Amino acid sequence: MIRKWIRKQFEKNKFQRIIADMKYHFYCVNNRPFCFYENSYEESNAEYIKRIQPRFYEFIAEQNIKVINNKRATKEKKQFAAISLRNYYSQALETLFALIFATLQAPKCIHAWMRQYKNCELNELIKKVNNSDPIKTRFTKIQNISWESIVNLIFLYYDEKETSSKRTIIENFSRLLSCFAEDYLDESFSNEYNNIKHGLRTKIGGSIVSIRETNRSGKLKEDSDWQNLLESEYGSSFYVDEKLLDSKNHFRIKLHSVNWDPENLYHGIYFICLFLENLLTFLKKFNNIKSDKLLYKSVAPSEVFDSPWKNVSGLGSYTMDLGFNYSQVKLFPKSKIMSVYDLPKDEVG
Repeated sequence: MIRKWIRKQFEKNKFQRIIADMKYHFYCVNNRPFCFYENSYEESNAEYIKRIQPRFYEFIAEQNIKVINNKRATKEKKQFAAISLRNYYSQALETLFALIFATLQAPKCIHAWMRQYKNCELNELIKKVNNSDPIKTRFTKIQNISWESIVNLIFLYYDEKETSSKRTIIENFSRLLSCFAEDYLDESFSNEYNNIKHGLRTKIGGSIVSIRETNRSGKLKEDSDWQNLLESEYGSSFYVDEKLLDSKNHFRIKLHSVNWDPENLYHGIYFICLFLENLLTFLKKFNNIKSDKLLYKSVAPSEVFDSPWKNVSGLGSYTMDLGFNYSQVKLFPKSKIMSVYDLPKDEVG
C-alpha cells in the first residue's frame, strides 16, 4: 500500500512538473495567428534546424547531371535525369522560400511554422516582398521589406574578414532571390511542378514547333520546307485547365509545353543550397545553437550568380490552343450534371 501511494505521488508530481514546464509561443503564417505549445520548443526548434541538410538537393543534382553528360547513357535515362532535376529544383525552391519566411515570422519556432504554411500563403508572401508590401515579421530592423533587406538580415553576423565585401554579397544574393521568386511565381512553373510531383502527369521531353509556307488559300506549298521555330531537347508537356464563363463546374483542357535547360537547373540548385547554408548559419547564431565552424559562404565573380538562367531553351513555355468555339458553351446546373449518376446501369455512358 505504501509503495502504491509513493508511486502515485511520484506520478502526480511528475505530471505537475510537466505542466509547470509547458511553454507556448505566438507566431503567424502570413496573417494566420497560431499559439504553439511544447515543453521546450527551443530544444525542438534547435534540433529541427540542425537536421536540415541542403546538401541533399546538391547530391541529387550532381547525380542527375552526370547521367545527362554521360555520352553512353541512353536518351531515356537522360530524359529521366532531366525531369528529376526539374522536380528537385522546384522542390528546393519551395524549401528555400518556406525557410526564409519561417525565419522572418517564427525564428524561434521554425518547425511549427513549417508544419502550418500553405502554398497559397507562400505565394502571397513572395508577392508582397516583390511589391515591397509590408509583412508581419519578428525583426524590427526590417522596416522596408525587400529581398535586399531580407539578405541583409540573413548576413547579420557576417564578418568582413571572411571573404569578400558584404555589399557585393548582399547585391548578388538579392538579385538571385529576386530571380528565384520570378521562377516560383510563374504559373507555368507551378503547373508543371504539380503535374510532376502528383503522379508524373507529364510527357517527358522538350518540344519542337515547325512552320511551313502556305499559299493564299491556306494550303501548304509543295516546294516549301519545314522550318523549326523553336526546339529543345529537354522539357515537359502537361494539361492545364481553363474555367469557362467564370463557372467552377465548367472548364476545358489545353496542352501546355515547357522547355528548359538541365544545366541551368543544376546551377540553380547549387545556389539554392548555398543560400540555405547561409540561412542556417544565421538561424544557428540567432538561436545560440552550438555547431562546428559557422561561416557564411559566397562565390566570385558576381556574374556566376546569373548561371541558372544563362542558357535559353526554345520559346520557354507555350500553350497549344487550336480552334475552340466559346460561343457553343452553355452552363448547366449542378443538378443536371449530377443526374448522370441516376441513370440505369444499362444507360451509363
